[in-house]
Amino acid sequence: MGTEFFTKKDYDNALKAFDSLLVINPGYAAAIYNKALIYRSQNNAASFEETINSYLGKLDTTKDADKVKQASALALEYFRAAGSQANQANKPDDALSLLDKAAKYGEDKDLFYYYADVYNKKKNFDSGAEYAQKGLALETGAAEAKAKFYFQLGLAQAGKGKTADACASFKNAMYGPFAEPSKAQRIILKCQ
Repeated sequence: MGTEFFTKKDYDNALKAFDSLLVINPGYAAAIYNKALIYRSQNNAASFEETINSYLGKLDTTKDADKVKQASALALEYFRAAGSQANQANKPDDALSLLDKAAKYGEDKDLFYYYADVYNKKKNFDSGAEYAQKGLALETGAAEAKAKFYFQLGLAQAGKGKTADACASFKNAMYGPFAEPSKAQRIILKCQ
């Protein structure tokens, strides 16, 4: 019944159905996970975090490794996306807080990219460079996929006064959507 309400986006009744189930069987992990999905759909970050943590706490990390991985990836993606949105809204402190929450559930190259971007905007170029390099180390794609990390690395290096390094990074970033901004940075830095 709860799943049927959830499918119809009747979240209030879906929550009531799952809560009723949890009164009968408080350890029923699937109901807890479904509640987390509802809170994610409602963009209720606090309830989502609390519920996904409760779900993860009910799982056996060995027997339920696939479920742990799935739930952790869900939470990582949710908080990483929220951090990216806060960054785009020019709220760097909120962005860092949300990215830190994402990092509790794992790490990936995109998380490192957003960290680099936020730290560079805050003029914390040491951290910006560190996260750009971490993301670059995880990126296995072609040069175009690596461009965003090189761009952030270049911004950090330029901010630290390492012009030659920044010129090299911006040269490596001249692909896709980073081609024009990298070219502009190379002109500003008077790169050869």
